[in-house]
Amino acid sequence: MIDTLDIFKTGKESRKSKNSIIPNDLDSIRSTLFGKFYEGIITKWLEENERYIHKKGKPCVYWNDILESKFDDDLSVKLNKSLKYKKEHNKHTNSDGLFEKDGKFYLWEAKHWPKWDEGGKEIPTQVKDLLGDSPWILAKKVKYGGKPIKIDGILFSWWQKFDGYDTIQNEIGQIIDLPFKFYFTSEIIDDCRKKKYNWYKELVNEQKENIDEFFKELLGEK
Repeated sequence: MIDTLDIFKTGKESRKSKNSIIPNDLDSIRSTLFGKFYEGIITKWLEENERYIHKKGKPCVYWNDILESKFDDDLSVKLNKSLKYKKEHNKHTNSDGLFEKDGKFYLWEAKHWPKWDEGGKEIPTQVKDLLGDSPWILAKKVKYGGKPIKIDGILFSWWQKFDGYDTIQNEIGQIIDLPFKFYFTSEIIDDCRKKKYNWYKELVNEQKENIDEFFKELLGEK
């Protein structure tokens, strides 16, 4: 079985179209397609394997409800600067999801672009830059279903595990004074491919059938 990370090749290893007049990156197309349904995989895996309960719909974070970080480290300074900008230019943002576990609520955000390299930066730098521009992680409450919900932690999905993730995880946890936990999509996909969960096969096959149908129609076979 091909390694999950090899499903989406990058750089010189990336698969390129040999027949298109306009050259395109075939692996970028794979990544775009994956990006249309991966949240369903992560959500179901978290429910089945980590016993979280996914709350339907998107929670809303209001910028004016968020207080600045009280710390003066570089990441906190960047977060506070970003928060100030958000308050001046926007009212709110929607996060990718909200989960409940043991009566506590966790805000979830997912970033899954396997070919995203941010100009060749090392992954820890990419992640810290991204989180520094994400002041929603400072939120202590969200609006969901028209009601305020207290946030007890943050779940953050990234594509693959990287050296130093636990250090960043702890640093963010200290800044926001809440549990902050990484989940790595490539590891979740690895687990699903090896264990062959029925729900996983059903979800992927549904997408496959849809794409197969589309290409049959595009080729005039239907």
